[in-house]
Amino acid sequence: MVAKTSILDALKVEQPESRVTLLRYAWTLSDKLPVIPIPLKPGDADASVPLQEVFDIVYQRARYDLSVKYDPPLDPPLTPDELRWVQSPSKRS
Repeated sequence: MVAKTSILDALKVEQPESRVTLLRYAWTLSDKLPVIPIPLKPGDADASVPLQEVFDIVYQRARYDLSVKYDPPLDPPLTPDELRWVQSPSKRS
């Protein structure tokens, strides 16, 4: 079972040389974003992209902490476990 909580995000990476080969990455609200391989040309090694690092850098540089509204209720609402996680001081460690 992939879903640990009610909020689940996913990412699909398709291999260029084959329409059948496809990698799916899923994570929940409390998971760090994964490091994913990005296929390049046939014969070249995949490039590794650390999604959490990319997200953190973009969030900081774009100053989303100043523009994202965190006050409105979420739809769907957080589960009690998710709410405890969000309110915990160690959620980003």
